[in-house]
Amino acid sequence: MQARLLALLLCHDGRPVGTDALLASLWEGVPPPTARKTLQVYVHRLRQALGDPARVVHTGDGYAIVLGADEFDVRRFGAAVDQARAARRHGDLAAAAKLFHEALGLWRGDAYAGAPVGSEASRLADLRDTAREESAAVALDLGRPVEAGADLVALAREHPYRETVRALLMLALLRTGRQADALDVYRRARALLVEELGVEPASTLRSLHAAILRGDPRLAGVATAELGELAEPDSRPARPTVAPTPRQLPADTAGFTGRAAELDELDTILRGPGPSVAVVSGIPGVGKTALAVHWGHLNRGRFPDGQLYVDLRGYDDRPPLRPGAVLAVFLRAFGVPADEVPTDQDEAAALYRSSLAERKVLVVLDNAGHLEQVRPLLPGGPDCAALVTSRDQLAGLAVRDGAVRVPLDVLPAGDAAELLRGAIGAGRVAAEPGAAAKLVALCGHLPLALRIAAAQLTEGDIGSYVAALSDDRLTALQVHGDSQAAVRAAFGLSYARRSLLARRLFRLFGVVPGADLTAPAAAALTGATAGEAARLLAELADGHLVEQHRPGRYVAHDLLRVYAAERAGVEEPEPDRRQALDRLADHYLRTVVAATRMVSPQVIRLPDPVGTPAPDFADHAAATDWLEAERANLLALVTHAATHGPYRYAWQFADALRGWLHRRLYVTDSLVASRTALIAARRAGEPIGLAASFNCLATVHWQANHTGLALRYFTEGRVNARAAGWAEGESTALYGRAIIHVLRGAGPVAADDLEQALAINRRNGSARGEAICLNSLAVLHFELGDLHLAAGYAADSVRAYSSASAVGGAVPTANLGEMKHLLGASDAGLRLLADALAAHRAVGNLSAEAAALASLASVHADRGDLARAEALVAAAEELAGDTRYDRLRVDVLNVGGTVDRKLGRLAEADRRHREALARSGRQPYPRAVALIGLARASLAAGDHAAARQHAEAARRVAGPAGYRLLDAFALDVLSKALVATDPPAAVTAREDAAAIYRASGYVWTEAVAPS
Repeated sequence: MQARLLALLLCHDGRPVGTDALLASLWEGVPPPTARKTLQVYVHRLRQALGDPARVVHTGDGYAIVLGADEFDVRRFGAAVDQARAARRHGDLAAAAKLFHEALGLWRGDAYAGAPVGSEASRLADLRDTAREESAAVALDLGRPVEAGADLVALAREHPYRETVRALLMLALLRTGRQADALDVYRRARALLVEELGVEPASTLRSLHAAILRGDPRLAGVATAELGELAEPDSRPARPTVAPTPRQLPADTAGFTGRAAELDELDTILRGPGPSVAVVSGIPGVGKTALAVHWGHLNRGRFPDGQLYVDLRGYDDRPPLRPGAVLAVFLRAFGVPADEVPTDQDEAAALYRSSLAERKVLVVLDNAGHLEQVRPLLPGGPDCAALVTSRDQLAGLAVRDGAVRVPLDVLPAGDAAELLRGAIGAGRVAAEPGAAAKLVALCGHLPLALRIAAAQLTEGDIGSYVAALSDDRLTALQVHGDSQAAVRAAFGLSYARRSLLARRLFRLFGVVPGADLTAPAAAALTGATAGEAARLLAELADGHLVEQHRPGRYVAHDLLRVYAAERAGVEEPEPDRRQALDRLADHYLRTVVAATRMVSPQVIRLPDPVGTPAPDFADHAAATDWLEAERANLLALVTHAATHGPYRYAWQFADALRGWLHRRLYVTDSLVASRTALIAARRAGEPIGLAASFNCLATVHWQANHTGLALRYFTEGRVNARAAGWAEGESTALYGRAIIHVLRGAGPVAADDLEQALAINRRNGSARGEAICLNSLAVLHFELGDLHLAAGYAADSVRAYSSASAVGGAVPTANLGEMKHLLGASDAGLRLLADALAAHRAVGNLSAEAAALASLASVHADRGDLARAEALVAAAEELAGDTRYDRLRVDVLNVGGTVDRKLGRLAEADRRHREALARSGRQPYPRAVALIGLARASLAAGDHAAARQHAEAARRVAGPAGYRLLDAFALDVLSKALVATDPPAAVTAREDAAAIYRASGYVWTEAVAPS
């Protein structure tokens, strides 16, 4: 950065540079908040590097460099050139040649290479090239045509529109006996000017060409300054009295498709008052030039005084055009004689603006590479418009010149398909619609790719071409023999313009498994700091190699990702690629562990990864936002690790995500991650990896109500956790297995597993694990009908969470609230449930939130507040309705059925309970609850026979499972259904139910299970 600062100070030649200008240039955009302080550090370091603190002085609101009279090479160059010109004017050609040689010898590459010095570098380059041209002219006048010709060939290649260079080159070739080559130079120069700019060569070039053709004897000794005198007296053209009207737009694109919104936007921008400027930017091949030229043709009538067009070659195999050369051509197009075009760029720009001041002219500046190529070419007339295209955003044009950006994306699917139909014929597309759709997708909706593909499809079927394209897209997407018609070549020009570090980041992005990249991830990938990575991403985005699709998140077009991976394979050694991906995986693993610790602290996980400390998240919302934004990338890393290694990352990521994916109800993601992690663990043969993977897989099958598979996988998890010596993993598997036993109605077996898990957690001092087990024991004993014991376990769980300073106590709090209600302390129960609901919402635990809403609905229904109960059911259904977590959906359905029945909507109550019964599968508890609900609904409808049938079915489910309280509910309904037909049996059923109520502590007349 000190070198950039030195360049900025030097380019002002000792004049003060304001602090704001330094900050804007050094950071090339919006500087960070600490930039002023950082600038002071850079100034201090620069002073140290120069060895004299007095060399950089503070000048109020800026800095200046103190320069000696003869130590700045720019000054020395300018002085030497001035002296050379003076010597030439006085006829001392030998001295002029020596001084030009000394001046040009001061150059070592480009001026201020890579430094953000604005137009100064371009100005110096123009001065250098003019000096080269004058030096060659002096050499010719001294009789050294071979010496002159060597540099003139290079100059002509770099500045194809510079006619004075062509004239000198023709003279040099002629004087070395190469007349045919001299004539060929003229032929190629004229073809270029006519075809690309629509103008004939200037009179000097035409006169020289005619003199060569007629063998004019003056050619042997004419001075280079007098080449314009070679024309025959009667053939010299008179200066036109009426300026010509240039019509330089290239031909419109055949079959131009789509872009209606962008054309409308250009209409709005370029119809405004005063000189208007629009910048069309986008990735290579997206159709920027086609859009600009098409708009120009549509609006030619608005610009009757002419349409100027130039390809600035900002991204081209040929050298970029400098503004001075373009100004000369534009002025010539309006009738300014070549010998009257100023050689100074600023003077030429002023004459150009004057020439357009009273005209209505459209200026299309195509393929701009940087701001300084564009600014001198912008018209100043109030009725003029400039349309700029670039792969860069050219944000500075908006800041200083009032330009409006028109970002151009790939074509929408419909327009892309229409382009293909127009290019190869609608019949062929209709004959192979599937292959055509795949072709459009493989081309990424990129117009260049689609047109190349169409050019390749002159014969053969689309399907065969698609197959070839699938194997190697970039090779297939090129027209052989035309370097401009190749996607790879188009990408390569943009890639080559980026800095070394930006190109490396782009390459590595190509091998990243995920879809997008942030600055912290890019920093890990490259080994840079986050600030450096952010600047590199901004540089790539400025050149449209990546796009910021969301704040701070960058993506690349599909074909650009393919190109990036290709460059990585060529330029990045395999060990370097591996190290980069390992750094990225380490970054993501540490961050996902930190995030899930924040949002799911109660979940038992693998030990934290060693290494750099994990980043901190400000709060739960920040952690959740990060997890949501990175979810696809994290899952992609699981798959990549399982396929390419290191395998441990697969099960580490799956384990870290397990609790969060479970809570957010991402069942499919959980299943994919768990299965992939298990594949990796089996390949690695690691017991701890197997344990973690089996626990993950069991959790997702538990959530999906596949209890048989869940029990099997939890058992496998326990075996492997014991083999690995991972006590917390073993307790997690036992806890999970207990939950499955509960769901299957095997309460005593579940209690045994939970007691074992509780003992392991207490031995290992895991208060969090102890709290989890205590809550599960509370739920188990609730379902077994011992409300006092269940409430005791729930209270112990809440205390254990509190002593561990761990989040997660909301779940046992909700359970305790429902138990308090059933034990007769309904007000206290409501307060606990409200607290739990707020906590679930604060951490984004959707499934627990839905369960708490359902519990609150049940309590309010028992208390007679049916309107509130109905609203709570609707909220619970909205959360649970889109998930495959069937137990949650069943519980909400059963509560909703109860509320419907109490509201008198008996048919809807019956429907809900039947759906709950169908969804409950082999889970005895929710199945029994659904049957009791059906029995109560039938009883309310007066169908005692159906009520008896459902109640007896509920007892057949609840009795063997030990669900005493549910058995009592069924007995209660049965007693009412039997009153008319079997009074003694009704009395017995009522007395049995009352006995169970007394034993359990139950007070209210109806209930559903806690979560």
